[in-house]
Amino acid sequence: MIGALLLAGGTGSRLNSATPKQWLPLGGKPLIRYSYEALASHPGIGEVIVVAADGNFPLMAEPGARRQDSVLNGARKARFDTLLIHDAARPFLTHAVIDRLLEAGKEADGCVPLLPVADTIKQVTTEGMQTLPRAELFAAQTPQLVNKEMLLAGLQQISEVTDDVSVLEQMGGKVASVKGCELLYKATLPRDLLILELLLPRYLEAMRHAAV
Repeated sequence: MIGALLLAGGTGSRLNSATPKQWLPLGGKPLIRYSYEALASHPGIGEVIVVAADGNFPLMAEPGARRQDSVLNGARKARFDTLLIHDAARPFLTHAVIDRLLEAGKEADGCVPLLPVADTIKQVTTEGMQTLPRAELFAAQTPQLVNKEMLLAGLQQISEVTDDVSVLEQMGGKVASVKGCELLYKATLPRDLLILELLLPRYLEAMRHAAV
């Protein structure tokens, strides 16, 4: 069994909404309910701690000023030695993704779902521009699987954190990767809600058939 942290401390400012994005309606229920229900119904997850300023969930922790502070607050409340950390802004989490992370994470300190980058990426510095090899570039998604003890130690030493497994990398931990999922689309800008509406039927179908 592992624990899960569901991070829902965002304000929705980039969505131009007075309502925090995790509470925006989608398909008849708030965004946060999709990922919460996916985590809570998975047989390998023993607890789900929602890190949010408000809400009616059995287990909750206070959000911090930064994402890494929210992770720290949630991790300190967790009972399990291994944690799955997910952003509520990615509502369409499937059991198949969780299964892949749990399996690959058996031989590592952490695990992250990755998707290949579709666009050509340019690195621009004061000295000029260069094209990075696209075959070596991947976009990281959540949820990310982490060793709680290593994560807690790292968060108290590292000032700037980009994602959860980067903490383990800087602590010398072994991080594995699994195939990500295109359904794990992140709600950041107003147009993203329209994209999520289009993806919703595919997500519901995937959950019915335990696919993707």
